[in-house]
Amino acid sequence: MYKQGLSMNTTTADITPASNQSGMLLMAGAMLLLPMMDAMAKLLSTNLGPGQIGFVRFLIQALMLSTAVISTRQFCPMPAKAKVKTALAGAFVAGTITCLYWSLAFLPLANAIAIFFVEPLLLTLLSAWVLREK
Repeated sequence: MYKQGLSMNTTTADITPASNQSGMLLMAGAMLLLPMMDAMAKLLSTNLGPGQIGFVRFLIQALMLSTAVISTRQFCPMPAKAKVKTALAGAFVAGTITCLYWSLAFLPLANAIAIFFVEPLLLTLLSAWVLREK
């Protein structure tokens, strides 16, 4: 997407129908892959701990992303101010995935995912408190 000139600072006026369609297709693909990832974690939870499953998941993810960054030469140095916030966000993601995988050992997959979908409601509430959004 960056080759088309889109970035995290893209405004609505910058989005073309082609980029909109690409975004929708990528999001649909992500939503098709997400349940498969959770189902595999559920299967693995009978033999492995949630920390092990999460570690392997993040290791594979890091290898894939590193390959993509190196092959597209899209690497940008991170500003110093963003490093702590990015590390904190990564820690939250790791904790979230570990708790999700741990829950899969105790709950049916459908129940765990249904509970997971409460997240947008919590995010909306927290955005007002943490980010001071209206």
